[in-house]
Amino acid sequence: GNACFATTATNNGTVSGGPPTVCSASIPAVTTSSTTLAVNPTTSVLFGEVEATGGTSVTERGFEYGLTDSYGSSKSSSGTFNAETFNAVVGSLTCDTTYHFRAFATNSEGTDYGDDETFTSDACAGNSSTLYGVDGSGSNGDDPNLYTLDPASGDILTTIGPTGYYITGLAFHPTSEILYGVTGGADPTHSKSLLTINKTSAVSTWLGTIKDSGNTARVMPDISFRSNGGLYGLSNDGKLYTIDVTSCNGTSDTNCLATVVGNPGISGSGNGLAFNSVDELFFFGDEDETYYQLNPDTGLEITNPNFLNPSGELPAINAATFNDNDVLFASRMNIGDSPSDLIIIDTDTDTIISTSDGDNPDMLYMDAIAFYLPPPTPPTITTTPASPHPQTTATPNGTITDT
Repeated sequence: GNACFATTATNNGTVSGGPPTVCSASIPAVTTSSTTLAVNPTTSVLFGEVEATGGTSVTERGFEYGLTDSYGSSKSSSGTFNAETFNAVVGSLTCDTTYHFRAFATNSEGTDYGDDETFTSDACAGNSSTLYGVDGSGSNGDDPNLYTLDPASGDILTTIGPTGYYITGLAFHPTSEILYGVTGGADPTHSKSLLTINKTSAVSTWLGTIKDSGNTARVMPDISFRSNGGLYGLSNDGKLYTIDVTSCNGTSDTNCLATVVGNPGISGSGNGLAFNSVDELFFFGDEDETYYQLNPDTGLEITNPNFLNPSGELPAINAATFNDNDVLFASRMNIGDSPSDLIIIDTDTDTIISTSDGDNPDMLYMDAIAFYLPPPTPPTITTTPASPHPQTTATPNGTITDT
């Protein structure tokens, strides 16, 4: 702990004690959480807590990890930190492998380490999901492109090519595996529209303008498919809609019919919408301290929890999507105090987990993201030929021999 004391000089040179007003600094106190979050077979989230700063700001915090308690790898953040919980996303793990890890924190007096804990990375998977993104709002002044992204960092892995449209939402159909996109109100040629996008070439095909039953065009900032193939969007009029993808085919006079599900009464401007594998629907607003779980049958609010965001920035979320582990990802734009990064949202604890240390330039204009979840690999069936039955032959003396 800190040594706190006060000194007062007297006329005869003696020193008298006083109330504790001066404290000497000490190293911080840090603990390692045994809780981890498996993102995919090669990526996990680690958690720790700085319980006390030691009387001066913590300037670095993070984790050591490795196959033994000698560790060998580390992931940390630098800055000015208070006593609070923290986390880090670690990637490039070997699937189905046990790792040791411990938290650490450093201030001007030194470094403290938490206890050693272990976790096992997720089981190896035959087909892993791929994260796609589009810097599609037109805010960057360049042609919007389709990318593949690293879920562990948000970094661009491949640039597939230009889409030709200002896309604000992406979603893969759960059975046809077709990638759909929507444009916002800023697209210069086809605003408020539904598209299909070739995930290998980025070539986009306009299907029609999204219009409700009153023939009013609706902006859908983000879209998501339910497991039954129903496409949902929450428009800027605050209502939840289904969009009939079979109602439009790209002819000049076709519209994509949007039908009102219900009115949760929340803004739909510049945000994320995502179904998980059990058809729970989540909505994320722009610079909002809370998020929503909505009933997809009525459109009404089920819950409205507050984010627990240790860094304190407002989560300016522009898109959301679940991976094949039902881990929720979102793109966060650089608005106000919010960094531009790829985040994981733990809906069990309402915690925002950044995949990068501060701003990630690759995520600066990433206005739409979606995971492609490949169909499971069918099991390999092997057949073993039946053993031939032995032949028997009778001999003249009555004995039987095998042949």
